[in-house]
Amino acid sequence: MIRIYTASADNTIVNTFKENLTTRATASNTGVADILEVYSIYGRQSTSSQELSRILIQFPITQIANDRTTGAVPASGSVNFYLNLYNATTSKTVPRNMTLVINPLYNSWQEGVGLDLEEYKDDTRGNEGSNWVTRADTPGVEQIINYTFTEDAAAGYATGAGLNYVKLYSGTTRYNVWFNGGPDSAPTGVEGTAVVVDISSAGNKEAVATAFRGAVNALSDFTAEVSSGNVVKVTTVAKGFSTMSSIQGTFPTSDAITIEVEQKGSVETPWHSVSGGGDFLSSSADFRFEQTFDSGLENLNVDITPLVERWIKGAGAGSPPGIANYGVGIKLTSSQEALNFSNQVKASSDKSTQNIPDGATKSYYTKRFFARGTQYYFKRPTIEAKWNSTRRDHRAQFHISSSLASTENINDIYFYNYVRGRLKTIPSSDSLTVSIYSSSAGIPTNARLKIKNISNVLVDSVTATQVETGVYKARLQVMENLSTMHDVWSLGSQQVHTGTISTTTLGTAVHAREPSYRLNITNLQNSYTPRQVARFNLYVREKNWNPTIYTKAIASAPTITIPSASYRVVREYDNLEAISHDTGSGVLATGLSYDVSGNYFDFDMSLLEPDYEYCFKFAFYDEELDSWQEQNESFKFRVNKNEY
Repeated sequence: MIRIYTASADNTIVNTFKENLTTRATASNTGVADILEVYSIYGRQSTSSQELSRILIQFPITQIANDRTTGAVPASGSVNFYLNLYNATTSKTVPRNMTLVINPLYNSWQEGVGLDLEEYKDDTRGNEGSNWVTRADTPGVEQIINYTFTEDAAAGYATGAGLNYVKLYSGTTRYNVWFNGGPDSAPTGVEGTAVVVDISSAGNKEAVATAFRGAVNALSDFTAEVSSGNVVKVTTVAKGFSTMSSIQGTFPTSDAITIEVEQKGSVETPWHSVSGGGDFLSSSADFRFEQTFDSGLENLNVDITPLVERWIKGAGAGSPPGIANYGVGIKLTSSQEALNFSNQVKASSDKSTQNIPDGATKSYYTKRFFARGTQYYFKRPTIEAKWNSTRRDHRAQFHISSSLASTENINDIYFYNYVRGRLKTIPSSDSLTVSIYSSSAGIPTNARLKIKNISNVLVDSVTATQVETGVYKARLQVMENLSTMHDVWSLGSQQVHTGTISTTTLGTAVHAREPSYRLNITNLQNSYTPRQVARFNLYVREKNWNPTIYTKAIASAPTITIPSASYRVVREYDNLEAISHDTGSGVLATGLSYDVSGNYFDFDMSLLEPDYEYCFKFAFYDEELDSWQEQNESFKFRVNKNEY
């Protein structure tokens, strides 16, 4: 079985230089672009310059957890989760022999609304979104303050020492801006950094404004400019509540200064990493995954099961403890990201480059994948849950134990606990067991036959194991060469079900090579809805079948059961493979089950894009050739967007 979960957020973050090779695009956001990109550029701006691009991507883990609770996804250990990203063809160069690393992120981040992956013109400032420097941006915060000076006389601003001043903030840093008619020192014993505005030679409000601008502009935290002669606009370098100001005390002239909010800005939340570029967890083997790209054109397909299981647990739960789901970051290995010669610890304000003293002195440019905003339905980033849901009930092909075989002697038989038409787990602490009896007149007779369990020990009965809700399996070998037997199931001392088993003998009979088959899906409908999970019954017979007089007289010819069969799904109009044969993963998520009635499989229509026609195609495993042989027939159906 397969279940697919599409990415809920993605973004590409960069510290690359813009076209002028002077300014870095560290504020750039591409959250709604249809492409994701990873690269490293060495030495473009200078002989040692470094430019990097990384991918952030998140998935709806809550949905996966809910599906496990409802039984739609199996328990841990019975399912594998694969991260899938699909190669986007580009006219640009493609790096070969590169390795991408996948690590979970330990901080939240915003997707954003940027598009530009060429000139990086879409900054997060004033908009929600992540970039190389910040993981989040909260818009609508007061940021720019106007100071209007209305008093011409210096005395109106409390010349000389005093406690009347303007409080000006940059982040958590407080500045006390006061006015002095001369070179006197600022007041002592007052929290914050003193800033003296010398207005000793100011003769009017315009001159006071100019002096104020000069004093504030001299601080690295602000920029200031004069407009309308007596109005000073102050903007913080770091956006946010930085310029929220107030007046301490009362100036001699109460209306000498007017403080007014001009516009709103944003609060940016930086990555914890000093050099930016994302916050990655890498302390455990469950937190690091890799894939090497030989040609650079491959899709990304990585089994991240341990990580998804930690996400499902939730932060701190279980052992090993779960973690919060903030998605993953995808980047080149540290040895392939461009070298940065600086070995010093960078200041928190310097986030333009990544300190990689052991990096590469060559470029890896550029690997592109389709983002979740792509128009191509089957190219979106996904987590794919895969598990082997096949049930191989040997009731109609029950082999008598033979010295010519080993594991082939083991037979699986199933018990289905249907309650009012629905499978239900047996509400009893007693073990469900099965015994085998010979048959007489269609009913069990004589004493229980000796059988062998999975450990090859002779026993009277075998204990069944629950494989999913309401479904139980017993594995056993039978030594008696009887054509018909009965399986009797018991719950404790109470018999609950009796079935019939038809046996066959493993032998060395010669058979024709490369058999040809005729196939039919007996219950195929013309159309389905995206919400449907449909069961399909596959009828199989040999192509050159010659029926007997008896066979011609019955309603239908018996079906052949194929022990190993797989399906794939192809979109009709362009022959695009929507679901491929999962025959090489070891999971066989596209395998067909079988029982006494033949082969069957369940398929979730939500895997397919609605309003298109598709077809099923089948492959059978040939043990002698040790290969899968695809059959000629295909079976068409449509998935409609609307139910009516």
